Amino acid sequence: MSSSDLISTPFTASSTADDVLGGVDLTGVRAIVTGAASEIGAETAQALTAAGQAYAHGLRRGLGRSAAPARQ
Repeated sequence: MSSSDLISTPFTASSTADDVLGGVDLTGVRAIVTGAASEIGAETAQALTAAGQAYAHGLRRGLGRSAAPARQ
C-alpha cells in the first residue's frame, strides 16, 4: 500500500464519538450497538441517539458494571 492509498481523517485518538458525528443527521437510520451498557459502547450509543439514530443494544449478562445509557 502506498501513501496515496491511505485514508486520511481529521480525527485523532482523542476524538470522541460526538466529534465524529458532529453535523451528521442519522434520522431514520437504525443500528445495533454491542457493548452499549458501558464504556465506549455507551458513549457511541448516546452519540448516535443525539444524532437522531434509533438503536438497539444487546446485553450479555444483565446490565454489567453500569446502567444502560439513557435514550435522549
